[in-house]
Amino acid sequence: MNGLKQEILFKHNKDKKYISLQIDGKEEGLISWEVFTEKKVLEIHMIYVEVKFQRKGYGTKLIYEMLKKYPNYESVYLHTAATNSNAIKFYLNAGFEFIFRYQNFYNLERDALFLIKKLKTYE
Repeated sequence: MNGLKQEILFKHNKDKKYISLQIDGKEEGLISWEVFTEKKVLEIHMIYVEVKFQRKGYGTKLIYEMLKKYPNYESVYLHTAATNSNAIKFYLNAGFEFIFRYQNFYNLERDALFLIKKLKTYE
């Protein structure tokens, strides 16, 4: 960082459903998802950005890089631990809405929150 400009790339994997955030040649984050073509719905499995790069917009950029691949899809959803307040705040700020709480979803008596982001479709 040291005042130098960073090289930032979003490396799309053609065979699998993930995008890697590359900063100065090193993977510093990623997003992975599943596609439900018949319903035009995406499910985010994981989104991660290294702590030193969090709160700089990279997580949101990963989501939008993914969404650019599916311009006619209707929604994207995900789940996160109900106790993960940082993730919940991030998803709400990114335009996701709370759908429901699933008790003991993760075993170990941990609840999950399911969230959805409705997408604009252009036809």
